Amino acid sequence: MKSNLLAHRTLIVILIALLAGGGAVVYAQSSGGVLQPDEYDLVPGEQYIFNVPDGGDPAPTATSEPDPPTATPEPPDPTPEPGDGPTSFWHEPGYSGYLGEEIHGHEHGDDVPAWAHEYSIDRFGHAVGFGGDEATPGEDAEKHPGFKGYHTFFNGGEQYFRMHMMTTPLGESGIFHSMEAYMLDPAGNVTFLQGWVDFADGDSLNGDTVNHLQTNCGVGFNPRHPEGRPQMEVNTFQCYNDFGVYQFTDWYSDFHDILPETGINSKDTYFHDGEPSDPSTWTRAPDGNLGLTRRFEATWRHPMPGQGGVFYATQFGEVVAGPDDPVCGTAQTRHGQEHTVLCLYQEIASTAIDIGFPGNSVQKTYPAGGIVELPN
Repeated sequence: MKSNLLAHRTLIVILIALLAGGGAVVYAQSSGGVLQPDEYDLVPGEQYIFNVPDGGDPAPTATSEPDPPTATPEPPDPTPEPGDGPTSFWHEPGYSGYLGEEIHGHEHGDDVPAWAHEYSIDRFGHAVGFGGDEATPGEDAEKHPGFKGYHTFFNGGEQYFRMHMMTTPLGESGIFHSMEAYMLDPAGNVTFLQGWVDFADGDSLNGDTVNHLQTNCGVGFNPRHPEGRPQMEVNTFQCYNDFGVYQFTDWYSDFHDILPETGINSKDTYFHDGEPSDPSTWTRAPDGNLGLTRRFEATWRHPMPGQGGVFYATQFGEVVAGPDDPVCGTAQTRHGQEHTVLCLYQEIASTAIDIGFPGNSVQKTYPAGGIVELPN
């Protein structure tokens, strides 16, 4: 997502450069509108966080316990083109196309809270949606039912996480999955972060989109990562046939410089066996569940407590000078696969609060509305 918000505001921007080696901090200051890349004192290989004073945070729009929304704002007309904004939006359990099907029933989890829509409309000109600039390739067109919303109240704040996941051979074959995080703190300010969460073990992947998976035969956490991340544990027919093991699949994202780390646990709707792009080869899980029961957790630490501001970062979490940074649009290889670098708008409120254990997980069974079918 891109924003022209800063073009209409006058900010004093403080650039804090965290030197990679010695941990020293260099301060540089400029005033005016949007800073151009040549106005930054950038050194290749270092990480930067761009901050504005407290006055730069948006005015409070809600308390930590807002009234529930009475209506979902309508998306703008006309619908933005792909690459400029969402290509679809949250809806009640309903129908849309999926992998060549014209009609397919599915659900998207929790509805978007009003304050998140208001933030998105103010910054980007459209309601919270799916398939914007942060999306992985083909995410909405090929795996639209995988967009799931989680409306949470972790650690005294309120959050809305727009995740993408599907417990199918197609969904589980993906290494990167997009995420948007809207986090409303008790002071009424919103932190917004977006990018790709990474579920691959880079040391073992070598470009193979299958080797990042751990078959769930009761082994527990990935032995390569005793701390439990990154990993994606899935159920296979062989595990079920040989050991009678069929349990929740576990997705735990790798540590990320910008985004919250996430964990998602859900019953598989299909065994992982089969050709990811050919649903006719997939095998239904034994209990015929629709993937409606899901557990979600998140962990996030404010990188610079007491400071906040707008900055840009790639989908992988690398801070850049802005949307026109030379790296934007170039190709980078991650886990043996080439990806186009996206430079994405981010905003951290100076009053943002950390999210962590305890009180950072929720489990819920979502309604099927009588129309949800697989894949969901």
